Amino acid sequence: MAQAAPSLSITAPSDISAWALAPDGSQPKTQSGTLSVTTTSADGKSWSVAVSDNNSVTNGRMTKHDGASYVSGTKLGTPMQVVGPAGTVTLPLGGPVITGSGNVTSANYIITFSQRVLWSDAVITGPSSYRLSVTFSGSIQP
Repeated sequence: MAQAAPSLSITAPSDISAWALAPDGSQPKTQSGTLSVTTTSADGKSWSVAVSDNNSVTNGRMTKHDGASYVSGTKLGTPMQVVGPAGTVTLPLGGPVITGSGNVTSANYIITFSQRVLWSDAVITGPSSYRLSVTFSGSIQP
């Protein structure tokens, strides 16, 4: 009987909708969430979960969003960093934030989004806000 192919399933952290981004106080500003990982038939296999920003408009930086689309001329001056058990990665390219091997069932990992806010960054008011979509992708090495 053939063994099932290894699989990896991830549940990304929830959206962050109320993040007070201001240049005052301690920097960088951070928000954390939980990422859940489940693997099956992965005995002896290494796996990882990576983050990236695949949008050429945002390019790793939180960008003004008017509720319908990005306003490409207004973005924070520094790229977002994402911190996980495997280390810190800087967007847009990103990299692995969690690595492991073998089978895991609903293992939860804390992921921290870290954003430095500069005094020179534009203040956004009204219905607009700063926004960035972070892509989580999992892989199992052959």
